[in-house]
Amino acid sequence: METLWILIGRFHPVLVHFPIALLTVGAGLRAWSALRPGEAAEGHARAGSTLMVLGVLGGVIACVAGFAYAADGQFRGDALAAVEQHRNAAIIATALGLVAVIVDRVKAGPAPTATVIALVAAAAVGYAGHLGGVSVYGADHYTVAPRDHAPAAGEGPAEPKPVATVAPGEAVDFLRDVQPIFDTRCYRCHDGRKRKGGLRLDRKKYFLEGGDGGPSVIAGKPMASKLFQMINLPIDHEDYMPAKGDPIPQAEVDVIGRWIEQGAPWPDDA
Repeated sequence: METLWILIGRFHPVLVHFPIALLTVGAGLRAWSALRPGEAAEGHARAGSTLMVLGVLGGVIACVAGFAYAADGQFRGDALAAVEQHRNAAIIATALGLVAVIVDRVKAGPAPTATVIALVAAAAVGYAGHLGGVSVYGADHYTVAPRDHAPAAGEGPAEPKPVATVAPGEAVDFLRDVQPIFDTRCYRCHDGRKRKGGLRLDRKKYFLEGGDGGPSVIAGKPMASKLFQMINLPIDHEDYMPAKGDPIPQAEVDVIGRWIEQGAPWPDDA
């Protein structure tokens, strides 16, 4: 049962787009039919009503998947609060859509009433989508896109990247030496798409903020830095990072340690 719940949650980002489109288009057709009466308008109204029904059904499915998605344990702190707001807005939007369908079906009010309620529901769905973007990508998700680490369509699996090494005595460069390690080992759980423990490592501003437990790095002190401590734990330890994928090779652990010891320099535009 737990596996099924997790699987449902994985499909939430896909499922949530259906009620957005169906409710919005359905309400739009109803509004268009009200503005342009005639035989064609009647067809538009019927089509709009059908799409509204499908939109509400999709909204219910998306809400169920949303509960599973939030229960996956990947959200904490501010991200979890945003997920809860997203969930509440989605429930309200679905409820409004249901009211619109009921009014439309039982003719409890004039035809424009259902259209107006459906338009409000569509707007609520849009707001819920915005909160979903905040929960996954951050408050600036409209202007700062997360890094895309997946291979492009048709390219197949990404080639494994070579283990990073830095010659003894050579300064560690973030862009050349550290960011590729984060890219390969850390971003699957700590970028704009998934901020486990509230930690993002794909942007400097979020890196400096740290996660739910505070700063992940103390400049100049690798052994006092949580990030360095966790990648140095025994692989079978419950707090070892990365939690998924292959362990970080010791050579890359050393690179990160030297980078922190140098003050963890990170270019502002990276």
